[in-house]
Amino acid sequence: MFPFSAVPTRHEVRVGGDPSVFAMCAIDALGIPAMLGRPGLVSSRDPITGTTVTVEIRGGDLRWDPPGAVVLVGRAGDGPVATSCCRIIDFYVGRAVAEQALAGPGLRGVVVNVPEAHALGVALFGDQLAVAAPEQSTG
Repeated sequence: MFPFSAVPTRHEVRVGGDPSVFAMCAIDALGIPAMLGRPGLVSSRDPITGTTVTVEIRGGDLRWDPPGAVVLVGRAGDGPVATSCCRIIDFYVGRAVAEQALAGPGLRGVVVNVPEAHALGVALFGDQLAVAAPEQSTG
């Protein structure tokens, strides 16, 4: 179930002191702490360099390493998000490496900075667990 993955991926998320979970993609990983309303630590590997990218999330405050890290928000072909997007939406150590990945055959997308990627994750998953208030009877 989005944003969680039932199998290990390169996107690991630790929320508070809870056990780590895996996310389907980088955007999902950034949205999980917002979805749960708790601080989190995202740890992922750049698929080209193998370098670990980390993002610490405390509310709206973000700290990431390496400082030039970015996210490639892309798509390979058509079809369901799980098969055409999730394997493409990754963290990269820098813009040049992400653009190298984007130059691959059949890929399209954009490279965004970590705060922009976080904003996407929050927009997609931030209120997913919110409970709607019951309608008031005018009686």
